[in-house]
Amino acid sequence: MAPEVIARQLPSLKGVTINRPPHTPKQVLAVGDVLASWPTGLAMAWGCGATGDTVWVANPAAGGGDDLDHEFTATGTPTGRKWPASFGGSWAADLSVVDNNGMLWQINVGGDNCIYEIDPAAGPTSNKICWGASTSERGLAYDKDTDTFFVGGWNTYAITRFDRTGTVLQSKNVGLSISGLAYNPATQHLFVMENTASDYVTVLDVANDYAEIGSFTIAGFGNYSGAGLEFGCAGLWAMNQNDNQAYLVDAGETYPCNPNLPWFVMTPTEGPVPSHGQLTINGEFFPEGVAPAHFGLFRAVVNSSNDTPVGLPQIPVYFTKAFWDVPRGHWADEFIHALAGVRITLGCGGGNFCPDNNVPRSDMAILMVRAIHGPGFVPPPAVGIFVDVPISDTDVTADYIEQLYNDGIVAGCAVGGGGERYYCPNDLVNRAQMAIFLCAGLGIPPVAPPAHYFLDIAGYEWAEGYIEAIFNEGITAGCGSNIFCPGENITRAQLAVWLTVGLGLDTYRHPMNP
Repeated sequence: MAPEVIARQLPSLKGVTINRPPHTPKQVLAVGDVLASWPTGLAMAWGCGATGDTVWVANPAAGGGDDLDHEFTATGTPTGRKWPASFGGSWAADLSVVDNNGMLWQINVGGDNCIYEIDPAAGPTSNKICWGASTSERGLAYDKDTDTFFVGGWNTYAITRFDRTGTVLQSKNVGLSISGLAYNPATQHLFVMENTASDYVTVLDVANDYAEIGSFTIAGFGNYSGAGLEFGCAGLWAMNQNDNQAYLVDAGETYPCNPNLPWFVMTPTEGPVPSHGQLTINGEFFPEGVAPAHFGLFRAVVNSSNDTPVGLPQIPVYFTKAFWDVPRGHWADEFIHALAGVRITLGCGGGNFCPDNNVPRSDMAILMVRAIHGPGFVPPPAVGIFVDVPISDTDVTADYIEQLYNDGIVAGCAVGGGGERYYCPNDLVNRAQMAIFLCAGLGIPPVAPPAHYFLDIAGYEWAEGYIEAIFNEGITAGCGSNIFCPGENITRAQLAVWLTVGLGLDTYRHPMNP
């Protein structure tokens, strides 16, 4: 009797599965426009790695190719450079470029299932990284801020993250038929090219346990055409293994390609370090390098390269462009500027945040939608769900309010005798109501039955389970000892704290803050 063939070990180029339900996107993102495309002239355009101004494309023999990685300019002209990409497995799949030194890494499908290093100027090196995988993967991405790699495939439907020693740091089943990966360290978003009948590109929030943000499609893709994926300076590159073309796509966010920050300068940028000695590097911040309307916390990582086997630590750099009315030492300083740094809020105008102002339901809707969907999300035009929310070509508030309704976060404030819905956009949001909205937006279930931790809930029992839920999540401890102040209107500063903690945003507290 012939031995059983284990499906997940098949070295296939397409992720065709049997009786696996198709992926239903959480939401369709309004991105994915094709900015440019060009034919590669290869038999099987698969893996994709992008440097500053060139694109590397794998051409596996398993698809009729030559098992070489080919270099192209960003406009599709072959440079003539090509390197062997055969590592003892069935074929070599996705590529990723390590920005810090320009080296290519490529994933081996089958064999040892490791990733291998390729020097763009000299070809394959002797370096490889293995993380103990017994199942082949397809997609590969690199995080230059932490010097770690992501892999994933349609055999495991999972993302695995590991460091240069092969130590697995994270493993998460995301339920996606993965062919390619691309990571943006500026947003901590992992883009996943699916190889399915629909070929979605799905965006995952790495900072939020790989929660799905949404998906988009690329014109020209479909019918299991998805292959490699990679961020480059110009945008998101995607390979189509059916028409063997390279596609440059609008991903809705910018990849931090330029190593020179507009708001921070180091001197010197290079120099010798004597044995048992040191090299002093000075840093200078330039607030004028930040766009005038942008306030908040900016972060970067100083990477260093050297010609010794000794690894050098990465140096985090934080810069806060503060709102005029949120000086250093303000009790909510770090939370307000963290929220502004990721563009969930731009303040209240004039360089101010208005931290003590109350929050009307209209403003709450905008903040919640941007927190849930990301600052780059553009809600569809309003259709008139609420009779007291005017639709305007110059004011998008109605779009955000109706998006929050469509997300199931709000139902309105009243229903008229004729079934018409009211939202009460100018009403102020109290702390009890905001606890419910936040739980709904972040997917936090209410505590049931509540433990009656707070002593001032009388009259607000309808919100007690939600209040205790955000307490258990560490989002807020209330307004005093066992006191929540449920009927008090929430302020912009308080809501900034709740959103920053609830979303798990990076904060920075100045060492001189009290």
